[in-house]
Amino acid sequence: MKSIRLLGATLLASTTLLGAASVFAEVSQPAEGMPNTAQTPINAVLTVNEHPNKPTPPTDPGQGGGDQETEIDGLFGIAYAPKTLNVTDELTDGTKEQELDLAHENKTAYNVGVQDKTRVKDRNWTLSARLSWVDDDNNYMVGTTIKASEGNVKLNTSGKLTEVSGQEVNLASNAENVTIGQDSSVDLMKASVGKTVNGVYNYQFKHPKLVIPNPSKVPAGNYSGNITWTLSDVVM
Repeated sequence: MKSIRLLGATLLASTTLLGAASVFAEVSQPAEGMPNTAQTPINAVLTVNEHPNKPTPPTDPGQGGGDQETEIDGLFGIAYAPKTLNVTDELTDGTKEQELDLAHENKTAYNVGVQDKTRVKDRNWTLSARLSWVDDDNNYMVGTTIKASEGNVKLNTSGKLTEVSGQEVNLASNAENVTIGQDSSVDLMKASVGKTVNGVYNYQFKHPKLVIPNPSKVPAGNYSGNITWTLSDVVM
């Protein structure tokens, strides 16, 4: 008789549990019309240092030494550019084009740095250059150009140049072997639309030369000119 009672109790307990499970199943989801999701808003206000440390021109041997810092004090602008390039040479007596080596204290590599730490979405700036002559009233320097070779774009981190791994800034067309003239500006490097630009980007060129198309028409004398580096910014 005890065995029968225990078996009956077991059956009763199993039936009770099955009934409870059925009740739980019915309330596992909110009733129709009741909310089954909720949201918690999150606000993030992120800023950047608007007065970062002034960039350092390239310092590795053979990569600089002839560059000069600008007065930049902000997130975006030209950070440094080559110092005065000089040449003292004898003009040839002929109509054949003459190339004269330009240099600053025998340096061979020169740099223009653009600092852009704005992190603005889709910034689309371009660095360009143009040649002009001062007080050339008789236009003796008309047609002259500056030629340079081995143009490249690198990332400058505290004076050390490395590759631009994210391709957020790239070398412009015809800027590897560049000719800087007087008629129009030539593009040197460009920011890429759709990329985050955040750093100091360095355009370097080597072995600059003053090219005189017809030296027989140029009198001896002192001539002063400028390469004007221009940063043009377009926010898409």
